[in-house]
Amino acid sequence: MSAQLDRDAPVVIVGGGLAGLACANQLDKLKIEYVLLESTNRLGGRVGSEKIDNFTIDIGFQSYQESYPEGRRILDSVSLELTRFYRGIYVQGESDKQTRFLLSDPRQYPGAVAELLATKLVGASDIICFLKLIPALSTRARRRLALNKPTKEFLADIGANSSLFKTVIEPFLSGVFIEDELETPASMTKFLLERLYSGPTSIPLSGMQMIPDQLAKQIKGEVRLGQRVSSISKKIVKLDDGSAVPASEVVLATELSTANDLLRLGLTGQLSKSVGYFYFLSERRPLEHPAVFTPSRKLGPILTIATISDVAQSYLPKSSKGSDVHLVSVSTLTTGDNGRQLPVEETYRELASLFGPEVAEWRELAAGVIPDALPKQFGRAVIPNGNPEIADGIFICGDYTDTPSINGALFSGRRAAIALADQRSSSTSHFSPLIGG
Repeated sequence: MSAQLDRDAPVVIVGGGLAGLACANQLDKLKIEYVLLESTNRLGGRVGSEKIDNFTIDIGFQSYQESYPEGRRILDSVSLELTRFYRGIYVQGESDKQTRFLLSDPRQYPGAVAELLATKLVGASDIICFLKLIPALSTRARRRLALNKPTKEFLADIGANSSLFKTVIEPFLSGVFIEDELETPASMTKFLLERLYSGPTSIPLSGMQMIPDQLAKQIKGEVRLGQRVSSISKKIVKLDDGSAVPASEVVLATELSTANDLLRLGLTGQLSKSVGYFYFLSERRPLEHPAVFTPSRKLGPILTIATISDVAQSYLPKSSKGSDVHLVSVSTLTTGDNGRQLPVEETYRELASLFGPEVAEWRELAAGVIPDALPKQFGRAVIPNGNPEIADGIFICGDYTDTPSINGALFSGRRAAIALADQRSSSTSHFSPLIGG
C-alpha cells in the first residue's frame, strides 16, 4: 500500500453500536474523515427495538438513565420524548409470593418512608445500613475502595446484611447485573446508584431504537451495513467477502468477544453475560404502577418484570390504545452449558406463583436470548492503563472499556475519537482513565 493511499484513507470504525456512533459523532466534530462498517442490517448494537404485530418491542428489557453525563452531552432528550418509570420499585413480601410492596423515592413521594415502615420490611437497623451507602458514594470513599472489589464484599463491609438489603437491594442489583453472585465490582454499583439517585429512569416514546437512530442522523460520514469484518491491521480492514477497506487508523467498536478475537487481546474466562427476555400481552394490569418489580432470587430465573405499556402507551398499536391490553416485559437469567438457553418452563412456573392463574391467559408475544447482553470483564480488565490505543493506529471502544452501560458506551466512543486525534497531533491525552466519564 502506498504512502499516498495511507494518507488519503479514512478512519475505519468497525461496529455501529452506541460506541461506534459516538466515535463517529466526535470524529465529525474533529473534522476527521471516516467510514463506519456494521455487520448487521441496523445500527444500535444491543440497544434497539423491533415491531411485532405493530407492538414496539425493545430487544430485552432496556431503560435509560436521564442523569447519564454522556447522554446529556450527545443526545437530544426532548426529541427522544422520554417517558419515565415510577420513581420506586416493587419488592416481594417475605410470607406470600403474591404479596408485593411498592417502595417509593421519598424525595418524590413524601409519604414513602411511613409506607415503607408500615410494610415491616425495614426497621431501625435497615435505615442505619442504608445510610452507610451515602458516604460510600462519596468521591473520597471511591478512591479508598479498590475498583475491582466485588459488590457482595462491599455490601458486607458496610454491614449490609439486613432484610432491606436482602429483600430490596440485592434482587435489584441482580436484575441490573444479570447475576446472583454480585461479583460485579463495587465501582460499578456505586456508579449505578449515583445515577439512579441523580435522575429518573426512562424509555423513549417510540422505543429504545430512537437512541441509535438519533445518533445516526447526527453523523456525516459513510455508513455501510452488512459488512462483516474478518481481520484488521493498522492500515487495512478485511471483510468476510474477501474485499478490503484501506484505513488511516482503525477504531474497533464491536462487542467484547469479537474484539477479543480480532485483536487477540488474550482475555480468558467468561467475557460477557447473557440474558433472556419475554414479552406478554395481558388483559389485566399485573402491576398497579409503572415501576419495575424485582422478585426474590429464591423463586426462579426471573430478574425483572415491568408493564412497559404503562410507562409508554405508545408501545401499543394505535388500535389497542384505550383497550384492556397491557404489554409486560420479563427478563431472566439463562441456562444451559453455554448459558444461552431460555428457561421457558421455569419462567412460566415462577410467573404463575407470583400472579396466580391469570398468567395462563397471558399471550406470549416475543421471547429470546441476548447472548452478550452485558460484559463481565470491563474497564481496566480490558484496557489496564485506560488508553484506548491498544496498538499503533488501532483503537478500541465499547462499554466494556469503561462501564457496562449506555453512558460507558457513549463515553468510550468519544474517548477513542479524541485519543486518535491526540495521537495524530502527538499531544497530551485529553482523558484521564476514570470510570464513567
